[in-house]
Parts: sequence; structure tokens; C-alpha cells
Amino acid sequence: MRKALSFILAAVLFLSLFPVAASAATPELTTTKHFIDYLEAKSVKYTYKGWDNDNKDERVEVTYTLDNFESVKCVIFFRNNNHTVSLRIWDILTASAGKNYVLTNLNSLNYDYKYAKFVLDEQDNTVQAEMDMYVDQDHCAECVYDAMHILLEIIDDEEVAKKLHSLE
Repeated sequence: MRKALSFILAAVLFLSLFPVAASAATPELTTTKHFIDYLEAKSVKYTYKGWDNDNKDERVEVTYTLDNFESVKCVIFFRNNNHTVSLRIWDILTASAGKNYVLTNLNSLNYDYKYAKFVLDEQDNTVQAEMDMYVDQDHCAECVYDAMHILLEIIDDEEVAKKLHSLE
């Protein structure tokens, strides 16, 4: 027993000599910080993904389960200019219908929703939704949160979901 306690104590002391890496990076941009603070105040789970490969955007991911879609991940890109935010919901579904049918239906949705954009990724035939916005860096958190929810509500709307599911 004494040996076990001594071993545990020695292991703890040894490990305390090494600094522990932070479990999550810290956002640098004002817009990203404000948005994360807003999410935390609302107890929304998120993942801070850090900078993209070319260091132009910081990314935050929020995953939701909707009524008409099992799970969608909203990726929010905060541009390094602190004024531009892009929301992307990739892989809403995989389209197996004919390309003309898919594009006609997505164009129809784009006509109905001027501030949301539906896109077909022709590499893997997945459908995505997008929204871009210009924000004031000091007052962006609620606007970005609301935009994210508006985009999710559009996707989950009964008529939109019906049109999207017809593409499968």
C-alpha cells in the first residue's frame, strides 16, 4: 500500500513538472470572442476550430438536430478583418436526383430566400446552405447568432425541407 501511494505521489510530482497544453486554443479576433461569449451565456455547445489553413478566418462550429434533418453542422467563419462573417452548413444531404432537377430546385430556393444561398457541391453531390454578412465587430454576437438560427429555420421549414428531400 505504501509503495502504491509513493508511486502515485512520484507520478503526480513528475507530471507537474511539464506544462499542460491548453485543451482549446483561444480566439484572437474580437468578433469571434464576442460570439463565443454569447454562445456560452446561452449555454450553447460549440467547438472553436481555430484559424483555417491560410489564416484568413477563425472558425466556430455548432451542431444542431432539426425536425426535418438528423444533424447539421453550422460552421461560422470570422474573417480576419473583424467585419465579415460567413455561415456554412455543409452536407445537408446528398443529391441523387438528376443535376437539372437539383439545380432547378436550388435556384427556386435561392429566388425565395434572397439572403440565404443553396449550393450543390458537384464534387460529392452534397447540398449546402450559405449566408454572408458584414458586421460591426463590437456588436456582432447577437446578429451572427440570429443569422445562424434564421439559416437553420429556413432549412428546417416544412416546404424547404420537402423540396430539399426531393433531391435525394
